[in-house]
Amino acid sequence: MATLDYALGGVERALRDQSPLLASILNTLPLGVGIYDHHGHLVLSNALMHPYVGLIGQASRDPTQMNRWRGYEGDDGPITPDRYPGNRALRGETVLPGVDFLHIEQDGLERWLRVAAAPFLRDGSNEAVVVIQDVDDLKRAAKRIEAASAELASQSRFLEATLSSIPDFVYAFDP
Repeated sequence: MATLDYALGGVERALRDQSPLLASILNTLPLGVGIYDHHGHLVLSNALMHPYVGLIGQASRDPTQMNRWRGYEGDDGPITPDRYPGNRALRGETVLPGVDFLHIEQDGLERWLRVAAAPFLRDGSNEAVVVIQDVDDLKRAAKRIEAASAELASQSRFLEATLSSIPDFVYAFDP
């Protein structure tokens, strides 16, 4: 029994010694990371998570917060707060790679964020780790690529229709 107590003390000591390292890692990640208790209250987070509270528990049903979040899962359109990743994690579900949200910030700007969550058990109740990644640049670049592709396809169809309607031979040369 003394060996087990010593081992457990060693684990606790190791965790305590690693706390500064873990805190440093969390604060240097380019992600918002938060831990929520079983009531949906944020209990621990890094600085990048602070602007994005309101994604889980009662806060996700608060009308002032709900208007700032629109989640989209696949092509199904907007999701309801009960489908938000943090709420799903509190029910024991892992949500990876995440759900894309259009978030309206305090200054009115809209940003795309990807939210993932995973449950973990502490003291017999489900808690959740929620991770937020800024994917705004990726989403907007994908839209620009999609628009450019549609424009190129349109121009290609126009050129093909034009060339096929000319009764004479047409030659094309590269520079």
